[in-house]
Amino acid sequence: MVRRRDVTLDLPIGELFPPGVRVPQSGGRPITLADLATHRSGLPRLPSNIGWPALTSNDPYAHYNRARLFSYLDGCRLQRVPGEGFSYSNLGYGLLGTLLADRADMSYAELVRERVLAPLSMGSSRADYSEDYRLIQGHTASGVPAPPWHTGALQGAGAIRSTLNDMLRFAAVQLSNVGEPLAAEAQLTQEPRSDAFGGHRIGLAWLTDPHGNVWHNGGTGGSRSFMGFSRVRRTAVVVLANAAIEAVDTLGRDLLR
Repeated sequence: MVRRRDVTLDLPIGELFPPGVRVPQSGGRPITLADLATHRSGLPRLPSNIGWPALTSNDPYAHYNRARLFSYLDGCRLQRVPGEGFSYSNLGYGLLGTLLADRADMSYAELVRERVLAPLSMGSSRADYSEDYRLIQGHTASGVPAPPWHTGALQGAGAIRSTLNDMLRFAAVQLSNVGEPLAAEAQLTQEPRSDAFGGHRIGLAWLTDPHGNVWHNGGTGGSRSFMGFSRVRRTAVVVLANAAIEAVDTLGRDLLR
């Protein structure tokens, strides 16, 4: 969307908010789209109005709708001045997905399908729940069957369902040369923009480790995923598991090394 000039990275998110909703600020510094995309917004990891019963359920975000999201933001106090420090925020990424979909005047699922999945022929991937019947059974770390999550208004934080073959297509575009579909966009997201943690730097979601490997992981109550790649060695690794086991990350990093 930046390359299409639909938005700019320094666009204050308030310009995309619904009318009448107060925009969280601290120190007179507005949150920008880049702040959301690099986890430097000052927003907490999760909104407090999800509620403890929901967080302890098998599907914690399912009923967290748009009204609750903007109601929370209307009265939210930031943890720090935007841009001043890295703090991972699923709330921030959920909000980012919602705002970009609003700007494109389509649903988040439609936006992902039109701009990413279709151009890359990722035909078995969805950012909605229309094909949940195809999902393999998930499990907790201890092996107890777990249902898939439904992310409500926080779709940008992890709504995508996919297959290994499709994720390998997505990995390949990260290594592709300019001129191939979405190659320039992929490289824009990879470029480190600020410090993150433990010697890592962060681009638009992608983390770069001290050895130059680029990666990200993800997980729900019943699954875990990892993707990493090295443009220098032209190597990529995808690991998917139908259990919420953190060993997936270790396996992915070891394979990449």
